[in-house]
Amino acid sequence: MPPWRNPWLLVPMTVSFVLHCFILYVPFLANVFEIVPLSFREWFVVILVSFHVILIDEALKFIGRWRRTRIKKKIKTM
Repeated sequence: MPPWRNPWLLVPMTVSFVLHCFILYVPFLANVFEIVPLSFREWFVVILVSFHVILIDEALKFIGRWRRTRIKKKIKTM
């Protein structure tokens, strides 16, 4: 759901992101959860590997919009 349709959805997403960052980068919490922060190179690999998912998702949304527009035009011409 896009954030402009439900701006309240941004609140839990932001809270979740901030909590994840605290757990990663506050030493006490990192020790409790037994994790280490990612290095710049590791973040780069994560983004590189996951970027194709965003591209595929955006392509599927574009195709879906295009098909809906095409169907609406066909219905109007009938």
